[in-house]
Amino acid sequence: PPRDYCDPFDKVGVDQNGFAALSWGVEGVPETFLLDGSGRVLLKHSGAITPQIMEEAFIPAIERANAASQ
Repeated sequence: PPRDYCDPFDKVGVDQNGFAALSWGVEGVPETFLLDGSGRVLLKHSGAITPQIMEEAFIPAIERANAASQ
């Protein structure tokens, strides 16, 4: 089927025993974590991702991470 009807994510983690959720401080859904290439959490966002959240939080975090890696 077309990708529009499939899982849109490249990778999905499973935390069957809940230990990762506890160590990451997961509070509920939806929550989004922005990770760097080492798996370090750069940003945690609780709630829906809006264009404003992307512009004010995610894009600057990505830009900082890119600058730091150069």
